[in-house]
Amino acid sequence: MTDVKTPAILPAAEKETSRPAGRPRDSDLDARIFAAALEIARSEGYARVSIERVAATAGVAKTSIYRRYRSRGEIVAEALVMESESRFMAPEGCLMELGTYMRAIVAAAGGDARALLQGMMADAQLDEVFRQHFRDRFIKPRRKMLAEIIRTATPRPVPQADLEMTLDLVLGALWYRLLAGHEPLDAAFASELIKAIRSQIL
Repeated sequence: MTDVKTPAILPAAEKETSRPAGRPRDSDLDARIFAAALEIARSEGYARVSIERVAATAGVAKTSIYRRYRSRGEIVAEALVMESESRFMAPEGCLMELGTYMRAIVAAAGGDARALLQGMMADAQLDEVFRQHFRDRFIKPRRKMLAEIIRTATPRPVPQADLEMTLDLVLGALWYRLLAGHEPLDAAFASELIKAIRSQIL
């Protein structure tokens, strides 16, 4: 299932999080690489993504990709980060309302990103370097954003320990359902997650 040579992988990434090692960003080249990776992943499946195929689809040299990204997982993770930079923010950069945000991330996780997230999580278990990249660029920014939204929605200070446990419970439930597939990722589930947050600390 996993391509060992190119090990595999929903709000804006923090400025201080790590960027892939290599050459400085070339926005046009990155856009072509990201578009090619997502085209392959969404039309043929995440397992079919490789740096060789991305290079051929994007019409760029493999060396140009390897200077920027070390695995397919890094490419797909960065592509999803870039794709969703404005998707989970309210107008003018304000934080979304809690219910709106939770419904948005559940809908995104249950859509065409689902197979990509499953693939990235699988690769993250086999590749320690990518696992750290996935945490820094994808997991932590979304966790931080939800924490800020919860703090904004709460009329009183939230103890950090309570907040961290709530985040673990809610995001853990989301990832469990996404990976196990035992129940749907739908509006009803989003409503249950919102109720769980409110019952815990709001």
